[in-house]
Amino acid sequence: MPKLKRVKISHLEGKPHVLDLKEMAKWVKEAGGIFRDEDLDFIQWSQAAKNFYQFECLRDEDLGKEAPRALFYDEHFAFFLNQQDSEDFFAYWLKVEVKLRKEHQSKLYAFNGDTTDLRLQIHFILSHLPSNADPILLNFESTLA
Repeated sequence: MPKLKRVKISHLEGKPHVLDLKEMAKWVKEAGGIFRDEDLDFIQWSQAAKNFYQFECLRDEDLGKEAPRALFYDEHFAFFLNQQDSEDFFAYWLKVEVKLRKEHQSKLYAFNGDTTDLRLQIHFILSHLPSNADPILLNFESTLA
């Protein structure tokens, strides 16, 4: 990773610097652009999930695995990894996993396996509706929060 240009935001010694976002954007573009979770295969996603969980444990180092965020992600990722034929149905459940993870990041709620299972089942059913199905049904999943 190249060294990124930083701008000092204070004249006081030891005060923080800010990354130059134009420099950061240039580096991301040179590295091949921004990757989305939806672009990962099952193996890549599994490794990313493990890395993300470890990051969350380090984030609240004093609590480690008992930190609320770490606990959520441990249960969240395990839920998807431990589904029967998890790898075979990866393409079906990935959208639900990403949506639930993003919701958690904005609302910080506790993991609920029953709710996650229900959302996964709804997604699976709706993804098999014909394209000429009632628009209310086709948009039902987007109303779930």
